[in-house]
Amino acid sequence: MSKLILHIPTKNEGEEICVFHNDRVLGLKGYKKVDQQRLIVQECLASLLHTDKVEIAYHESGAPYLPQFEDVFISVSHSKEWFAIQYAKVDIVGIDIQVIKEDIDIGKHYFVNDRELEAIEQTTLNINLIWAAKEAGYKFKKGNIERYKEAMTVLGISNDHMLLQINEEVVRLSYCAAHDFVLVYVSEGN
Repeated sequence: MSKLILHIPTKNEGEEICVFHNDRVLGLKGYKKVDQQRLIVQECLASLLHTDKVEIAYHESGAPYLPQFEDVFISVSHSKEWFAIQYAKVDIVGIDIQVIKEDIDIGKHYFVNDRELEAIEQTTLNINLIWAAKEAGYKFKKGNIERYKEAMTVLGISNDHMLLQINEEVVRLSYCAAHDFVLVYVSEGN
């Protein structure tokens, strides 16, 4: 069973941001890892939406949606045993959870652009936040982003939020670092 670890209230009506922990991710015999993760996300969503079962379908872009809840928009993420869900009545969702990688600077050249190298101190936490911000932005745009590294730029990181430029649009992202992960989610669209 998944345990709700973090619930973040937002100012947006009908929006929830929740983080669940589930240490049985690879414990179900006869299931592939991706199938186990999908089952856990369905279990968490059913709990949040107060229903017995939730069906998750996917748009061509890979973005998830809930056929039985047409007025609910969702974004989901998982990293190891952590699962994050953002759902809302408006289509301003994009969430990412990442277990903090201490050696992330080795691969930062794949996703950190020159503007970010100049403007943002390249600490382990900040590099993890840049990665998670771009993942949340990608989900916010439903995967419709070309040139991932250059099309998105974290303009700055403050105590609890970031600004992410996606092409010409600027999006506000909120974040928190807790336990061994960073959580980043879209908190305001254009």
